Amino acid sequence: MRKLTLAALFCVSVTAARSAVAMSWDDYPYFDVVFSVEGWPKAGPRVDGKIDAGRFAFRAQVPQGATGKAAVQNFVLLVPLGDPAMLFMKTALEGRVLKTMLVEAFPKGAAKPAPRAPFAARLSDVQVTSVDVDFEGGLTYVGLQPSRIEVFTAIQAPTGAMQPSQQFGWDIKAGKGM
Repeated sequence: MRKLTLAALFCVSVTAARSAVAMSWDDYPYFDVVFSVEGWPKAGPRVDGKIDAGRFAFRAQVPQGATGKAAVQNFVLLVPLGDPAMLFMKTALEGRVLKTMLVEAFPKGAAKPAPRAPFAARLSDVQVTSVDVDFEGGLTYVGLQPSRIEVFTAIQAPTGAMQPSQQFGWDIKAGKGM
């Protein structure tokens, strides 16, 4: 009986230790996404003129084996219905190219976003490839294809100020770093 009690105590302590180390889903950092497009009017309620976005996603695709080029692709921006959706649709239908677009991510719920975002991407020479409007959900999925992307990160210094960290640029058309 004593051996069984010790085994049970051991299992309970291992389980408790695991749950103490594991993060709750709500503990993971989430971000508010904002964007701005060079030459566009202020299209949102923010003081800085940036527009809130629901999501921004893209991926790096690395070829298997020695053939093919690495690529950055599948750029999707999720924006609310309203002026941003209309501006993207108009740009797409007119076949115009957006000179630059900056997408930034700030820690969710920050009362006042830092002047430098912990994560940002600048897209250049951006073709709007699709605009999928969802009236029921109140959202618009915007497909984008830039010719270049620059990615920036920042870290918080002990003083609390955000300072530059890593960055890189990729020429999507040429399939190489810049």
